[in-house]
Formats: sequence, structure tokens, C-alpha cells
Amino acid sequence: MKSIYINAGHGINVQGGYDPGAIGPAGTHEHDIALLVAGRLGHYLRAAGYATLGAIKECRTDATAAAIRAKASLFVCLHCNAAADHSAGGFEICYKDESDRKCATAVVVYAKPVLAKHGVKNRGFQHRDDLQVLNSCGAMPAVLIELAFISNPKEEQLLLTPAYREEMAAAIAKGVAAFLDK
Repeated sequence: MKSIYINAGHGINVQGGYDPGAIGPAGTHEHDIALLVAGRLGHYLRAAGYATLGAIKECRTDATAAAIRAKASLFVCLHCNAAADHSAGGFEICYKDESDRKCATAVVVYAKPVLAKHGVKNRGFQHRDDLQVLNSCGAMPAVLIELAFISNPKEEQLLLTPAYREEMAAAIAKGVAAFLDK
């Protein structure tokens, strides 16, 4: 059975303290949103017949090491983007190598209708070889998904809506399944 390691970005850091990630204008913590989406993503993936792995109490480095030890088929890290310019917005996926890009492409295909429905810009996928969480995954395919910009007041409110989180989790699950079942 193929397994997916789901990591809600930020949370417990390497020093053992709490890292909320970016904080939106209304005070929403990135980690809280990532956790909510991670829970629903896990639900959809298990319903589709995949095993899911992940732990809330792990820091980023521990999460990737746990995924490698478990021989996960894919590592999915969920985040909310942020920028000093509060008008910046959109959804994007970061990847490190060609296999990761194929997963990112599959997820974007299923995310497009959700993004269009909610008026969120599709920023597509970005090659990033500077992200520790992706670099520490070794040969395991890995993607980092930026659900929207928490620093954008409109998108922060969207991230707080159960409908958007649910639809995004379902779309990500469909993209992951399309990638893994090729």
C-alpha cells in the first residue's frame, strides 16, 4: 500500500518551541490552517485507499526523517504563503526535482477549478532547491503546497472558511492519487 506523509508546516520547531508560521492581519496562524487542511487531506487519501503518516508534534527535520524511515511514497508539506505586500495572493506548489514537478503538476490540475471558484490566483508550481524541508527528503518525492497568502486579508478570510479548506484538501488528494497511480 502506498503511503503519504502529510506535514502541517511550522508547529514545533527544532528547539522545542512553537512556531506559528506566518500570522495573518486578523491574527490567524499559518500552522493552524495547515493542520486543518492536513486532517482533511488525510481523510480523503485514506478514503481513496492510501496509508497516511504524519505527526502534529514533530518539527520539520523530524518529519522528513520519519517519512524516510517509514519509506513513504510521497511527502506533502502544507503551508500558507506570506508577503510584505498584503495585496500579493495565490496558490502555488514548490518542488525540487523532476519527479516532484510531476506531482506538483497533477495537484495544480485538480486545484484549478477550486481556485477559479474562489477567485484565487493560480501561481502554478515553482522549482525551489533552497527549501530545507524539500532538500531533506532525499530521493522521496516531495512537494510544499502554499494554500493561499495568509498575509492577504481577503485570502486570510478564505483560509478560515471550511468550504475552501475542504475543497482544497479534496483537490490535493485527487492530484496526489493521479501522481501515485501513474
